[in-house]
Amino acid sequence: MIQRICTLCAIVLTFSACMSGAGLTEVPATEVKAEYSVFTDDGPSLREAADARGLNFGVAVIPGRFRQPLYGGTLIGNFNSMTAENVMKWQTIHPERNRYDFSEADQIIDFAAENGMTVRGHTIIWHNQLAKWVTDTQWSRDELIEVMREHIFAVAGRYKGKILAWDVVNEAIDGSNYRKSLFYNVIGPEYIAMAFRMAHEADPQARLYYNDYGVSGLGAKSDAMYAMVKELLDDGVPIHGVGLQTHMSMQWDFSYDSMRRNMARFVDLGLKVDLTEVDVRMELPVTNEKLAEQADRYKRLMETCLEFPTCDTFIIWGLSDSASWIEYTFNGMGSATIFDTHYQPKPAFFGVREALVNGPPARDGDPDAPVVQRRAVPPFIASEAAEVPVLDGAAGEDEWGGGIVYPLGFNQLSPRDLRDTGSVAGTWTAVYKGNTLYGLLTREDDITYTGDRSSWENDTLEVFFDMNGTFVQLRTLIGQDFQAVSYEGPARAVWSDDGRVCEFSVVLPDTGLANMLCGWNIALSDNDGSGRTAQLYPVNGINDSYTGVNLGSLKFEGTSPRPPEAARITYPFKAAARAGITVDGNWSAAEWGNTVSYPFLFNQLNPDNLCPPVDDADLSGGWGIAWDGITLYGYVHRRDDITYTGAADSWENDCVEVFIDAAGTFAQHRIPAGKDWEDMPSAGVRTAAWS
Repeated sequence: MIQRICTLCAIVLTFSACMSGAGLTEVPATEVKAEYSVFTDDGPSLREAADARGLNFGVAVIPGRFRQPLYGGTLIGNFNSMTAENVMKWQTIHPERNRYDFSEADQIIDFAAENGMTVRGHTIIWHNQLAKWVTDTQWSRDELIEVMREHIFAVAGRYKGKILAWDVVNEAIDGSNYRKSLFYNVIGPEYIAMAFRMAHEADPQARLYYNDYGVSGLGAKSDAMYAMVKELLDDGVPIHGVGLQTHMSMQWDFSYDSMRRNMARFVDLGLKVDLTEVDVRMELPVTNEKLAEQADRYKRLMETCLEFPTCDTFIIWGLSDSASWIEYTFNGMGSATIFDTHYQPKPAFFGVREALVNGPPARDGDPDAPVVQRRAVPPFIASEAAEVPVLDGAAGEDEWGGGIVYPLGFNQLSPRDLRDTGSVAGTWTAVYKGNTLYGLLTREDDITYTGDRSSWENDTLEVFFDMNGTFVQLRTLIGQDFQAVSYEGPARAVWSDDGRVCEFSVVLPDTGLANMLCGWNIALSDNDGSGRTAQLYPVNGINDSYTGVNLGSLKFEGTSPRPPEAARITYPFKAAARAGITVDGNWSAAEWGNTVSYPFLFNQLNPDNLCPPVDDADLSGGWGIAWDGITLYGYVHRRDDITYTGAADSWENDCVEVFIDAAGTFAQHRIPAGKDWEDMPSAGVRTAAWS
């Protein structure tokens, strides 16, 4: 077995039309101190800067910590607004049918009054953290409406005139459908309008918001939210704004342009648009580089909010890293707030303050704007099945013989090295009959783990589709059926006893599928008991398929008079800005720095089975790209047990090929194993060096 590395210094072209880069904002570094010391500098406090902007700059609070000097002092000195993290939720404030517990909520109201702060109420109606007496009772529709009315009038009515805004309904959308919550199942979707009308009656002066996650930018879920609130407005429902939760992970890119476009359309409806649950988590351990990137993200989020006069509320979800929900919710993640565990300001503190002091930057173009040169990946193919597959976990060759086998290999949980598939591997096939999609997954995993309390953190199969405005995410834990979702179409998953095969079916929201396309993705996750390490997809991306964006396409093979929709524009590969690369065949992590490593995944010489060879010594590899000025640099890692370059036709040999289409110029370049570039038509200077 031979490991071969080819380092490529590619073509000099003018890439200014399709590449742009922005450096991180420099922010003062801070050290984590063993003991607390009072922070002072010459700049304004965050509270002073927010007051000058007329911004409700808030934080989710834990009232039991108000009297702790570090907690209370940091809160009063830096924020002019608060929201209840948990104590106004149903299970805390209304724990029994005829008993309310306002003690902790009252502490927030009183503390705010003492210190001149506004309060945002969170949340009145939510499917989660309900009291047991609510979830365990079989309600009639009229009974549950009356219970909801009593609860809203008791809670919102108690704080009438003392609460600036309420998150009236929280997270009522699942995919692009109404979430099948207790309230939806018993009352119907009209429970949302009812809740807003009741809240307005209970407190006519309070601003009333719909609040959700996964809706910060444009996508299928935010489209569904837009349609829902527009319908509420058209029906005269008293809704005054939407809350974009904006829980961000530094593992994945974020488009501020997409966020601005999304916010603008809600503003055009006459709504306020608040950032309501902001945090920016990072993979532990913390480094200065990660803190600098976090500071830049907080700064740009604040700048984005300040661009819209109707975005007058910005709430951070947790006062410090010692008062954050992140570490016990997301394995291996943390350090998500602007104060460290000792209540010392992190670089993010200064990033937020810089944005508050300077305001939004003037815009003349935007490096985050969608790049028009982005390409649609050719769609995956679902063949029409001769016979309906039998879902029994035993994949018969006759059942699936007409389907194309695709590999799963881009680990979207590892954004710097998407080759890192951990200890899991898999393939998938899709066929259809009528309006039902049938799928086959094969899985190789030495450990099956399904014990995590968060279902997505387990060994799972997930399926995503977007058709006719209906976006759905389906999840099955190994050995189980699909979990319940808010989609009316039947879906079923059946596993083999050893967890190596899953057969599934989904009835799609259309008929006559032949020649049609739908948005599509499929993912296989791996957790060996200490946190999820891999989630393998057949396309590159940033693990945001759950919001309905960056999906690939699935085409249903056949002919139809209906024209199909266009293939989806998928997430682009990234070329890192990197200076000082020497093209000598000696690859090092230090030299290639933040370059992203991608796998070679699809064997395009075998159209019926695009999986790479079973034995990765036969042929496997990865690649990465960087750029400096107008020069493109690349590397290829190659594993091959036999090197052959004796064929008369050069393309029949072991080789690396590079295809570039930039500024209207397309070129193909070939490097035989161990040799320099072939003499092919090309502009610019080319250099190649092999190990």
